[in-house]
Amino acid sequence: MDSKIVESSAPGKIFLFGGYSILEPNSRGLVTTVDNYVHVKVSGNNEKKLKINAVDFDAVHESYISIDGKITNPSNEKLNLISKSVEVALKYALEEGFKIEGINVESKNDPAFATKINGNNIKSGLGSSAAVTVATISAVLSYYGFDVVHNKDKVHKLAQIAHALVNKKIGSGFDIAAAVYGNIIYQRYSPSILSALNDDYNGHLLKELVDKSWDYKIDPIKISKINIAYANFITGSTSTNSMVSIVNKFKEREPARYKDIIERLDRANRNAIDAFVALNNGDTSKENIERLRYNAELGRYITKELGILSNAEIESHESSILIDNSKLFGSALFAKLPGSGGNDAIAAFCLSNTDKKKVIDFWSKRSELKVLDVDISNDGYFINYL
Repeated sequence: MDSKIVESSAPGKIFLFGGYSILEPNSRGLVTTVDNYVHVKVSGNNEKKLKINAVDFDAVHESYISIDGKITNPSNEKLNLISKSVEVALKYALEEGFKIEGINVESKNDPAFATKINGNNIKSGLGSSAAVTVATISAVLSYYGFDVVHNKDKVHKLAQIAHALVNKKIGSGFDIAAAVYGNIIYQRYSPSILSALNDDYNGHLLKELVDKSWDYKIDPIKISKINIAYANFITGSTSTNSMVSIVNKFKEREPARYKDIIERLDRANRNAIDAFVALNNGDTSKENIERLRYNAELGRYITKELGILSNAEIESHESSILIDNSKLFGSALFAKLPGSGGNDAIAAFCLSNTDKKKVIDFWSKRSELKVLDVDISNDGYFINYL
């Protein structure tokens, strides 16, 4: 048995533009990564077992690895993503001709992911699920000798597959893509690509899916001039899958109305992304800044309209007041509930670090918020050999 230890670190994210519309083909979104990571270490053992230790959840799992890479599902649901990610990586490694052995898998989150209030873990909204999926798959594959540095496309697809298996194929995959590639402008893959995927999947199917061409669009973007403040709501959290399910029921009930909202939302998002990119590239003109502010706000209002019509509380009245006050008293150019909205987090975009500090000062006086110490990063996962 090799005594090496491989660690993969995958970043969290903030989904600035594209919430809900990104679920539909041809819609665009912009997601930034942050400088807090989920770390997954993989080492070997002589017992032909998988041993998982999720440090932040005080959760462990142990099972034998079958000859085809299958592992027993853990009884603790908090370990489902890690165990499924390990299984996907094992089956793919076997299909690629690598010899597998028993492994120990340990996951640990950086502080921004591990907010605790009264002893309970509070969901940060930074995408720990996607980050742990990417970190686990890249760490396991790297441990067995697969080149995850020069095969990010394959790591990306395998992570999308593992995430889809656990989440019943709900979601666009933008968070997985960001954890792999860093800051990106993203357009989702067609859901039909994973139509053959089910719980009885095998390594041959994995290889077929990884080797085929997917129709997602990923444009990396290096961000240098952006200031974003971020805080958690400590009074509750929101299930993204539940919110998406509620919106999907509205889509089924009123397809024409849903289509109109998504088209308007995607137009606003695309205009906001264009202005955001222009600002990042040096266009600080009043016209461009106003274009960014107007379209960011327009997208937010349309998303709130979607929530009202679908009976999903994407942005509550209290949150609307908080957002308005973050602009009024905190000097944010715009603020929003990123991603699927609800009670996870609030993000504020600021034109300067001074304005960012004003927002943080304002939020720090709010009993329902916990400001997180995060800054924008540019990169996806990276590997260390310990």
